[in-house]
Amino acid sequence: MISPDTPAYLLLSQRLRDGERLLWYGRPLQGLRLHSSDVTMIPFSLLWSGFAFFWEYSVIHSSASLLFRLWGVPFVLTEIYMLVGRFFYDAYRRARTWYGLSDRRAIIVSQVWGINEKSVNPGAVEQIEVDRQANGIGSIYFGTRPPLFRPT
Repeated sequence: MISPDTPAYLLLSQRLRDGERLLWYGRPLQGLRLHSSDVTMIPFSLLWSGFAFFWEYSVIHSSASLLFRLWGVPFVLTEIYMLVGRFFYDAYRRARTWYGLSDRRAIIVSQVWGINEKSVNPGAVEQIEVDRQANGIGSIYFGTRPPLFRPT
């Protein structure tokens, strides 16, 4: 049931075109989540971070120049993001994302770096896939599913 007095309804209804009706709205799962791509990302980030931390530790405890000491800092920061930061950023992004389904299109509104709106006309997409778990939670893919998200 659509409740017209919710912030999500107001946000999505402002983006409707003339004569378009909002049929459904919702949000992605909230909180920290693992994705199927993490099967490869977690081992890769552990190996890469081991190298980056070892490099930085070795350079700091040697008589290397300041340039070499600073050279590893971006790699260490990138690794901190890959190890833990990306999970928090993903949760932050999903907490500021709303989905809407109108009688004409699917709408995604995100408020991460300003307001970003995407819409998909289902008639213009060759392939639509739905993955649904037993608990009813799932994902919809408009077009070809990214390789890391294909079932094995």
